[in-house]
Amino acid sequence: MKKTLALLAALAMASSAYAQGIITFFSLNEVQKAAALGGGGAGTGYTAGLFLASDVNTPLATTDFVPNTGYLNAIDVTVPGFGVGSSPIFVVRAWETGKTFATSANRGEHAPFTAGPLGGPQPPNPPATPPDLGPGFTGFTIAPVPEPTTYALGVLGLGALAMMRRRK
Repeated sequence: MKKTLALLAALAMASSAYAQGIITFFSLNEVQKAAALGGGGAGTGYTAGLFLASDVNTPLATTDFVPNTGYLNAIDVTVPGFGVGSSPIFVVRAWETGKTFATSANRGEHAPFTAGPLGGPQPPNPPATPPDLGPGFTGFTIAPVPEPTTYALGVLGLGALAMMRRRK
């Protein structure tokens, strides 16, 4: 029983080392409708999906658009089969909400593109102090204080001097 539990614990730790990569799916550029549809941002009534270029039939995730714009609502997507630091190739497709890409009359897709290295579950970076903490912040001073081991080393040195002086 103990061997089985130890084996299961080792397998659990090993599998966590192969964490899936994560990408944040959003748009920096506004997705525009075709001029025949009135132009402007895709907005309400459309859904966008993130697909691996190797499987454009199954979306990794879908999101909607910020109302009255062509910007996608940001979501974090776990990419199966690709670890942290890998750079998979994606395709983004948009179609009418309530339909599939294949059945939608108004649809479009972006050419395949390679993403930057995927992120993953890792501890956050330590917070950085902003250069300006506001007008009410008066600041602080840091006084150098020696470590306790410095005091201990000084006492040992004085003790050694006292012992040498006592011998003479």
